[in-house]
Amino acid sequence: MLQDIKIILSILITTIVILATTIVFTIGTIDVNTFKLEIAKLISTKIQRDVHILGELKLSIFPRLQLSTGKIQISNPKNFQSQNSVFMEIINIDLSLQLFPLLTQQIIVNSLTIQGFKLNLITESQANNWQDLISIFTTNSNSNTNLPIFTCANLHIKNAEINLQNKLQSQDFSINNLNIQAKNFKLQQNIPIKINFAVNNKSPEISLKSKIFSNLNINLKESLIKFQQTKINLETQTPLLPKEMSSKLFADINYNYKLATINFSSLVIEHTPINLSGKLNIALNKSEINASIIIHKFNLAKMIRDWNIKLPKTSRNAFKNFSIKMNVFANSEQISISNLQSKLDHSTLTGKLKLRNFNQPKINFNLKLDKINLEHYLIAQSKTPKSIDPIQTLLEQATLLPLNLLKTFPVTGIISINKIKSNQGNIKNLVIELAN
Repeated sequence: MLQDIKIILSILITTIVILATTIVFTIGTIDVNTFKLEIAKLISTKIQRDVHILGELKLSIFPRLQLSTGKIQISNPKNFQSQNSVFMEIINIDLSLQLFPLLTQQIIVNSLTIQGFKLNLITESQANNWQDLISIFTTNSNSNTNLPIFTCANLHIKNAEINLQNKLQSQDFSINNLNIQAKNFKLQQNIPIKINFAVNNKSPEISLKSKIFSNLNINLKESLIKFQQTKINLETQTPLLPKEMSSKLFADINYNYKLATINFSSLVIEHTPINLSGKLNIALNKSEINASIIIHKFNLAKMIRDWNIKLPKTSRNAFKNFSIKMNVFANSEQISISNLQSKLDHSTLTGKLKLRNFNQPKINFNLKLDKINLEHYLIAQSKTPKSIDPIQTLLEQATLLPLNLLKTFPVTGIISINKIKSNQGNIKNLVIELAN
């Protein structure tokens, strides 16, 4: 998605340069609308798409150059012309910039407001409606032509919308009410930036509201877009969760658009009662994720109660302390967890596991449990609980084991348990092997 944002910024800057340059050479004209077709053709030639300036252009020259564009539309490529949407639409651009610096290839903007920006991204079969633009701007960015100096005292994007349809996978994803504010925008400098937006996804059904505060740094020479000291507030609702989730994320984020990688360092996620820290690397061109994650110790029993989840009766001290450390690798074919170390109360689970083939999942694992006291987790529903062995209860009560899950997915693996304690005695060096 950040690659698409780069395309958007490139198109907007290109539009501004062409509009401003054209206006400089037509200062003496009475009505700039006379040149709408010529301006549209210049932009069309640049991006190789049909461009329509539908609104009325408004221009004033002194004391500074001020321009209002009205509605602008950019079409889909030819193989997507049958779609019921344009590729990009802007309700209005209000631009105020200093005139004379244009003569020395400097774009010094006093204010830039983009109203009602809308982007429709479509994937159909093996094609999409933005790849041609990526090729154009990648080719242009590799040239030796120096980019003009661009600064903007006030940048505001209002009520933007980004829609993503993947017809091959029946996905329908949208970002709505996107608002971006930045002051003293300049390349290769930290820029305080505020971003608000809402996300809606139909399958699975998820709605999300987010507020982002960050310092943006764009370095075109190193192909880097950095979001430093980023704070993100999230409100998430989905039928997959028993109630609305409120979370906070802190991170330094680096996006290399040349290598198509995103790196999250100093990552912290706070969601009461869970605190997560670690680092995350995403390779967009390979659709791969590498992460090192630590979920710090928290009260699992309280979270279970807050989510209105019912578990079999346990002792008061059960599920009080839970934590996880692990490395995660994921791509389009598998999810694997290695160097797992999970602690629950006085028990420690280590090992690795892997899930392959999402269409017909296969699970493989190798896990080791140092010890477990079943008296804490399986209290027999009887007036004479001491006469019933929790190990026998565990084996006899199918509801306590995920047998239906084991029947659904092919599961192979080994669980080694050093010591199991119950009121009937202890079991040592137990090995459970599953083959499905």
